[in-house]
Amino acid sequence: MWARARALPPVFGLARRLVAGSAMAEGSSAARPARRPKDVPRHVWARERRRSAGAGLAGPNTVYVQVVAAGSRDAGAAVYVFSEFNRYLFNCGEGTQRAMQEHKLKISHLDSIFLSRVAWANVGGLKKDIFLIEILVEEESLLMSLLMLVSDLFPAVQLHTEPEYKDETMTVYQVPLTGEHIHPKKGKFLAAKAQEMGLPVGTPAILPIITALKNGESITFEGRELFPEELCTPADPGPVFIVLECPHEGFVDAICENETFQRYQEGLPGNQVALVIHMTPESVLRDSRYQQWLERFGPGTQHLVLNENSSAVHNPRSYKIQTQLNLIHPEIFPLLTTYQSKEEEAVCSVPIVRGECLLKYHFRPQQEWQRDAVTVCDHDAFVGEALDLPDFQTRVKECNVGAYPEIVFLGTGSAIPMKIRNVSSTLVNTSSTRSLLLDCGEGTFGQLCRHYGEQVDQVLCNIVAVFVSHMHTDHHSGLLNILMERRRAFAALGQAFSPLFLVAPEQIMPWLHEYHNHCEEILGDIRMIPSQSLVKGCENIEPKAKWFVSSLLENYGLAEFQTCEVQHCKNAFACSMIHKSGWKVVYSGDTMPCMALVQMGKNATLLIHEATLEDGMEREAIEKTHRWGAFCCLSLLGRPCLFGDQFREDNKVSPCFESRGSEQTP
Repeated sequence: MWARARALPPVFGLARRLVAGSAMAEGSSAARPARRPKDVPRHVWARERRRSAGAGLAGPNTVYVQVVAAGSRDAGAAVYVFSEFNRYLFNCGEGTQRAMQEHKLKISHLDSIFLSRVAWANVGGLKKDIFLIEILVEEESLLMSLLMLVSDLFPAVQLHTEPEYKDETMTVYQVPLTGEHIHPKKGKFLAAKAQEMGLPVGTPAILPIITALKNGESITFEGRELFPEELCTPADPGPVFIVLECPHEGFVDAICENETFQRYQEGLPGNQVALVIHMTPESVLRDSRYQQWLERFGPGTQHLVLNENSSAVHNPRSYKIQTQLNLIHPEIFPLLTTYQSKEEEAVCSVPIVRGECLLKYHFRPQQEWQRDAVTVCDHDAFVGEALDLPDFQTRVKECNVGAYPEIVFLGTGSAIPMKIRNVSSTLVNTSSTRSLLLDCGEGTFGQLCRHYGEQVDQVLCNIVAVFVSHMHTDHHSGLLNILMERRRAFAALGQAFSPLFLVAPEQIMPWLHEYHNHCEEILGDIRMIPSQSLVKGCENIEPKAKWFVSSLLENYGLAEFQTCEVQHCKNAFACSMIHKSGWKVVYSGDTMPCMALVQMGKNATLLIHEATLEDGMEREAIEKTHRWGAFCCLSLLGRPCLFGDQFREDNKVSPCFESRGSEQTP
């Protein structure tokens, strides 16, 4: 449940110079870097070369831990560990990949991901883009069940369930409330002393000598036996840091009594902890037992807290764009906010540091905090940048906005989250008390938090239904978090809980059953309406589903909610809803142009049309069964529409963008 990590000791820069020198001595052909095989991805090749540079002698001279997600309700908790040779991530919840991309921490460069607990909050961001990354986890069977939920992820992941993980940079121990063997670290090679003793320092011949001595082996050189203690410093345990997740007070006694942790609280040389990262709620920090346990580490230990009391901004680029769009129309583009926890911060008996996005703690070359990369939102600077544009203020025109339906685009990206776009999700507010979600990709809840701030619980309670167009993960992997946070919202507001209507392909149910059976009970939170049963003319609708449909229409004041099959993957659907007041909204989902959607979408008030690829990419669009720009009903690039002309919409919006078009205004 917990991970403890120890950084390996640094090695003289001399070692690297020797390696370079030996390569040059071999001739120019040896010095030339090897070429990447064509069948090996670039990031895998770069990672292996980086790791091979750290094999044997070359330990890291630079090691730091950096906060990726500070524990806030919209982002969860995740930390990134960097060395010259390796990159690691502790936990990968929803939105982690998006934050890493924005801050240029490429997830494809990771060597390993460590999970402190197998829960959706820690694994919701694991997606198919994580190639050949080793995952360290204690609960193998539980993670296997969870990974099976995302079938395209599983083949790319190598699970590591041994108690200890070791590579060129650090050793990581799992601490499942039992003691583990502490791995000793090597001392430094004394190059100056070795040169005085006549050893061939500065030549390739010294490399095997250094390796043997640092491994604790004696050597014989020119008839003289040399021992490690003569030419190496005593073994250096290296900086130790602890990553600890304590979800509630029920674990506090087990932590306090854990023998492994107690070893690091005795103040013995080599067993001093540099940093403890606490992924713990305020209720645990406030517990007197936990506070006494903190005090045992001594004054030399730093404590970093990542929990929901953080109000850190993780996606400043989105805040910047929204601030500037707000100048054009404040009602359509309200300022983004951060969720502020109402729980009072615990007063700890030892100094603690509250997590902020990109906050660093350096272990090497010296132990210190570094805040120069911490994300900030400078509202005045964002506004000033927009106002400096030529004729900006004179070109801003007011728009008339009707009350309902109100459409909030939470995600307009395709396939994976991007730095300024989340994946597919659209909130439709049909009244002040009723809403539904059209698709629900990863990070949807985080987007709601940023848009509605402290009102997010009421917004969650207002969501009565979710429509999932098809089973690609960028359209439904945020559903589990919405279900869990929605139940939490009802409890927080003291309202009677009501299950969510889920209109989706039947194929979503095995996925939900697996999670329900192996992770957390969530089936009681939904009322399933198969999309197939809402296709016009369908007669094979079960009585239970028919009752759900009647309740859905009544809740939203709808006269009709209809689906049709579209040309994308198997079991992909679009939907149409007609309100009793007369407006009609049609949502296409991902699809090629198809007549079923044309017929269902006629006379729409608003067509929300996902057009992933731009003009000129028709061939690729056909291969991927997506639409392209010329078929947009109203291209945001200003081009006329073709396929959209077969509808008669008053308004047409194309919210889905491929990653290469991510810089277009959302």
